[in-house]
Amino acid sequence: MHSRLNILLVEDTPTMQILYASILAVKDFTAICVDTLAQARAAMSVQYFPIVLLDLSLPDGDGLDLLDEILRNNPQAKIIVITANGSMNKAIEAMRRGACDFLVKPCNAEKLIGSVEHAFSDFKEASDPVLTAAVHEADSGNFVGSSASVQLLRENIDALGPTNVSVLVYGERGVDKDLCVSLLRYRSPNRDGPVLEVNCSDPDQDAVARKLFGNRPLDDSQSDAATDAGSTQLFSRLSGGTLILKELGGLSNDNQIELLEMMQRSGASVSNATKQTHPDVRIICTSTENSFQEVIDGSLRQDLFFRWHFVPIIVPPMRERREDIIYCAESFLLLACAGKNRPVPTLSEDLQNLLINHDWPGNLTEMRELFVEMISFYDGPVLDPSMLGPKFLAAKRHSGRFDPLDDARFASDKVAVGKLIGLPLTVMEQKFIEATIDSCDGSVTKAAVILNVAPSTLYRKRDTWQNSSVD
Repeated sequence: MHSRLNILLVEDTPTMQILYASILAVKDFTAICVDTLAQARAAMSVQYFPIVLLDLSLPDGDGLDLLDEILRNNPQAKIIVITANGSMNKAIEAMRRGACDFLVKPCNAEKLIGSVEHAFSDFKEASDPVLTAAVHEADSGNFVGSSASVQLLRENIDALGPTNVSVLVYGERGVDKDLCVSLLRYRSPNRDGPVLEVNCSDPDQDAVARKLFGNRPLDDSQSDAATDAGSTQLFSRLSGGTLILKELGGLSNDNQIELLEMMQRSGASVSNATKQTHPDVRIICTSTENSFQEVIDGSLRQDLFFRWHFVPIIVPPMRERREDIIYCAESFLLLACAGKNRPVPTLSEDLQNLLINHDWPGNLTEMRELFVEMISFYDGPVLDPSMLGPKFLAAKRHSGRFDPLDDARFASDKVAVGKLIGLPLTVMEQKFIEATIDSCDGSVTKAAVILNVAPSTLYRKRDTWQNSSVD
């Protein structure tokens, strides 16, 4: 059976889609069909495809551009190009750029199956199921969207991924912190090593301790030896691998103390940009709560938190990246339709407005479940608000269209905003940022939180403004 690994079929002719998919289904291959480069990018942004059947002539561009993109993001992908009889030069160019094979239209079933099976035989999945899942998520093309917060997230992952520094991934439930962890691990030098994932918020803290430290000592006389053996065993077992601690703040105080002592006995060093947390083991933690606040509140030990010198990565909630909502929605819609082998409907304008103004308390998880539910009950060409469930319609949402000037809380400021009309955008940005910093008593850090940007971004902008004012 090959259906465990889906094939992306990029072909704009419906009859050819049906033909190729039917041929592949005979050999238990599952083909996810898309018509354009845009649809292909959307599909790859949320799902992993080890094999791609790619028509080089598409309505919205050249298939060679997509081939370059795929191999840049996933060099292990196997791409089989499909070309018309008079386009052999393009097929040769595709092979030069990294395609593993090419088929000339019209291709028969034997050639199609032979090419796909050869590509499949070359593709070897990792033996570690956790790493396999990470590879599948990591090669999906990263987080979907173009908002500033998501671009910053991608930049942080790109910067920290190839290192072995300790990372704390922070974000609300449903924002897909697991994808962030997978991306970090997949790009790490330790990607092929062993992995231990521990849910620190498990109510059974004895079970958590056994997973981290091994068997508990039978009596006090065995305590030191048993604990030393547990820490040695853990780091020895994870040598060259990764320790993933989910919801670190949920770890009991006793287990936090023991974890800290285990690190000290193992010789773990404080990490920074050039040192590793441990010579052989990378540590990645996640937290739904603000870990800095947990340190202040006392639920997370300060010595443990700063011993590891975590570098934080924030995964933004959907309500802070509303400009990404429709792109994410269309991606989940595409996946939901592919899972049920249905045509992809369009989203009505009214439905798009509701989606944009919804506050998404469940974030990406809520959105994914919404489209699975809608596609399960409706198979028409257009999705509209009448197809939404009462739970969604009753939920709190952002007022009006996503326009700050239409929000009631800005009503009294319309006159002030009007005074800015006619100024260049760069000047308006400078005035707004400086006003925000002033309102925070000069604190750039507090202003960065309000503006949802990194403090370094504000410092860089202020330096630019200062330098540009010098003659």
